[in-house]
Amino acid sequence: SNSREFNATTNESESSQSDDSEANIAGKNNEPPCEAYHHSLLMKQLVVLSER
Repeated sequence: SNSREFNATTNESESSQSDDSEANIAGKNNEPPCEAYHHSLLMKQLVVLSER
């Protein structure tokens, strides 16, 4: 599980860079950037639940 957690952290660092572009796309769709951020948090929670 340690390797999975490490992969998750690396994915987070990579996704954090793409979050800027996603926020711009969300802004074009008149959606608040916090929605995309909240969605990413939900996805992270799902990953944690799936590892249990």
